[in-house]
Amino acid sequence: MRNFLETKGFKTRLIVSIGIVATFLPAYYFLDGLVLKILLSLGFAIAIAEMASIGYESKFFPSGGDLALASFLGVGLIVSLFATSSITREVLGTAIVASTATDVGAYMIGKAVGSHHLPKKISSNKTYEGCFGGLLVGMIAAMLWSRNVSFIWMAPVASLGDLLESVFKRRFGVKDSNDFLIESDYGIVRFVEGLLGGKNGHGGYFDRLDSLSLVLFAQVIILTLFP
Repeated sequence: MRNFLETKGFKTRLIVSIGIVATFLPAYYFLDGLVLKILLSLGFAIAIAEMASIGYESKFFPSGGDLALASFLGVGLIVSLFATSSITREVLGTAIVASTATDVGAYMIGKAVGSHHLPKKISSNKTYEGCFGGLLVGMIAAMLWSRNVSFIWMAPVASLGDLLESVFKRRFGVKDSNDFLIESDYGIVRFVEGLLGGKNGHGGYFDRLDSLSLVLFAQVIILTLFP
């Protein structure tokens, strides 16, 4: 456990997580969440660019189920981008907390006690212990933040979003979604991507927003069916 806490990957995630929390809280409360929505919209826009770059640069052309998965994730990111401005601050905040807690919980618990790995076609690094641990942490976080038990559904949806993105990246032979943009000739793109640690950090905005995008996508469907 001690060796794990001293690894570069953990330190990078810890630093970035502290930065996200330090940004999230003021942005959430300032101007009724307007700043948070602007920052999140920027993140989704970059994530869409990352996914488009992966598809454009990759030699693998999806078909059948793979095309359906790529289309689903792409539509989810686009819908999330536009939904960010219309969803209430409270629901958006709960979605962010639930998604982040599920992701961090799965990573920490998986690294600490995980021993049973998921099938390689999904992810060779994720474990069943991490997935179930992340679900528990995410559901608790959603209830504590929203004070509403009805939002616990966000945790399993967030976990599903992370797993679907893992399948997508494995099919395209990609480890970090920002690999295609971090080498961009545009300095601002390299700078924004570098905020997540570049190639050796979090791996890109698509990697960070996969869980949240599916949660927001599901929320839009719920609001459409049950206005």
